[in-house]
Amino acid sequence: MTKKLFEIGDKIGRYTIDEFSGVNAKGESFWWAVDSDGKALLIGEKKLRMELRRAEFTPQMIQALSSKAYNELREEIGEDGLEEILAASKPKSAVPTNIEKREIAEKWFANHPQIPRTRSNVTLFDKYLGQMENPSFTSRDFDSAFTDLFFDLELNPKAAGIESHGEAIRGRAAINKLTSAEIAKLQRAYAVPIKTDDLKPGQALQIVADSMTSKEFIDWTKEIDAKEGIKQPVPPLLLQAREKTWSDFFQLYPQVIATTELKDKLLEYLAKNNLSFALQHLGLALRFLIEQGDKSVVEQESNVHSYGSHKLVTYEPRSKSPVVPFDDIPVTVTTAEINAMPSAEYGAKMLNPAFKKAVENLLQRARA
Repeated sequence: MTKKLFEIGDKIGRYTIDEFSGVNAKGESFWWAVDSDGKALLIGEKKLRMELRRAEFTPQMIQALSSKAYNELREEIGEDGLEEILAASKPKSAVPTNIEKREIAEKWFANHPQIPRTRSNVTLFDKYLGQMENPSFTSRDFDSAFTDLFFDLELNPKAAGIESHGEAIRGRAAINKLTSAEIAKLQRAYAVPIKTDDLKPGQALQIVADSMTSKEFIDWTKEIDAKEGIKQPVPPLLLQAREKTWSDFFQLYPQVIATTELKDKLLEYLAKNNLSFALQHLGLALRFLIEQGDKSVVEQESNVHSYGSHKLVTYEPRSKSPVVPFDDIPVTVTTAEINAMPSAEYGAKMLNPAFKKAVENLLQRARA
């Protein structure tokens, strides 16, 4: 059975756990361990579980797992861990040529400006990659080398946007002097700025796709769209939710005619005051427009409802048998209390006639 917790002295694959180190900014636990060469390393729990699972699972066993068991295993050791185990059954990849190796190295170091190409760093990487079994010299191999060699590498904090620590520090010293957030900056990759002015669209996209993560690519496309004046499309689910909110809002305020001009003014108020698209904030915006006497607010009789070019007139219902009042206790409410309410709570309270009356009183005072 797979271990739930690691303990000091456990032998996990090529590592022997020495002591617990702590938790990083992302909440991942790290352990001090000694590898088969007697070298002390700081290893993340995911990597330890990958080592443990590598000994327990074969590619054939993973391929035979149910979808639920496969997802549980992926949650435990990560996608990279699964790929590494499955790769054991794949044929060995061809070793790239020396020219290809240099291109791969140039690209990887360009994305890691915090690792200067010093003689010491180059020697460490060359030795590490030379000792790997069937190295493919891909970015994943360089990533593994970076992780295992971090303590011994010469690093440039300033290149990672970390000030007040100079431009040279050893990885081991960085662990003792820098915060966890700064360590995370030292360990990440950075996108290389790309000049696309002289490139054709297809060439630019290919270069970007090869040099950026998916999130960085999305941010880049948004930046290009903004320069071209192209508005980002609204996701269908968000558009549907907005339409529902507009419908609920104008049902709560039937005395106001729903127009495009009014909606634009309400949204403009929310944007200026950094307010979310919620019922109570729309109500606050409406009260402000009424106070200012804004012409976009066109009122109608409370029993007349306009829907585009159609009008609906509602009449008082016939008298019915006396029923227990919804709430006989008078309700008072302030603008601050309304703004602090979640939208769901605000919508539920508006079903209470006494609460709705209190909100209408606020509107009346705003008009006065």
